[in-house]
Amino acid sequence: MLKEQKDTAPRWLDHKEQLALLRAVRKRESKRDLAIIQTLLGTGLRISELAALKVSDLEISERKGWLYVRKGKASKARDIPLDNKTRQVFSSYLQERPEDGTDLPAGEAGRLFSGQRGPLSEAGINYLVTKYAYQARLEDCTPHTLRHTFGKTLVDAGVPLDQVATLMGHESLDTTKVYTRPSKTGLERAVRRAAGEL
Repeated sequence: MLKEQKDTAPRWLDHKEQLALLRAVRKRESKRDLAIIQTLLGTGLRISELAALKVSDLEISERKGWLYVRKGKASKARDIPLDNKTRQVFSSYLQERPEDGTDLPAGEAGRLFSGQRGPLSEAGINYLVTKYAYQARLEDCTPHTLRHTFGKTLVDAGVPLDQVATLMGHESLDTTKVYTRPSKTGLERAVRRAAGEL
């Protein structure tokens, strides 16, 4: 067993793994589940932030969209712009999203993601991600892995660290700097590529 090292970044999905995960979700043909996975990949929300989302936190037009996070870490709110893929998935989901039942307790009405027994819980979201990751043959894939994937994708695209920190709701740039480090998987691939194995 390898010792955990502090100089490698947390696990994230590469492009191929992201496509495999999205393919697994699309096979199920659930617009809600696709919206959940794409939101995690396209916004880097924490699982608690995703569970707390309300329909009113979304602002979507044909050319742009925003997601308002009311309940971030330490009760900090933030706005996250939505890319085209995430906007399309949301628009499609909202067209078929069931109306809220009248028997919901105050504060739970208008939740963006619901299951058969009311608003989807953090445990329910975790179960969904784990289920689809298993179907896509991805190891160690959790909602937090998808959050890390968003952060790493931004850094790799050359987005300045202060903007990445703001989008992810980090208080300190030190937290964000983890995405500038190579992951264990990345280091392994680098060695294999150099050896001509890839």
